[in-house]
Amino acid sequence: LFESPGTYKVSVNALTTSGKTFNAEKTIVVRAPVLNACFTTSRTSGKAPLGVSFNMSCTTGTPTGIQWDFGDGVKSIEKSPVHVFERPGNYAVFLRLQDEQGTTSQEILTITANP
Repeated sequence: LFESPGTYKVSVNALTTSGKTFNAEKTIVVRAPVLNACFTTSRTSGKAPLGVSFNMSCTTGTPTGIQWDFGDGVKSIEKSPVHVFERPGNYAVFLRLQDEQGTTSQEILTITANP
């Protein structure tokens, strides 16, 4: 099991029942998971003021930069923020991520706060 990205040499030695020995060596390159922004919410609609919790545990890769934009002028850098949409409306919520290599990924979801 290779838990960290890197280059690994793997050797195999096999001994047959007739006493012959076979050897093989290979190099395996393990890459970091691709950055892919993903989030879930506790709900996507309801009466304003509407409290919603956000969870990005479905994200893949290793984000080093996190930026939430809730569409109402409020932003956050928390992994799992809770936000209250005070006024009725449709809000486009963006999650933007960046990893150590500078790769970016984003996800968007609409939250509806009803009157």
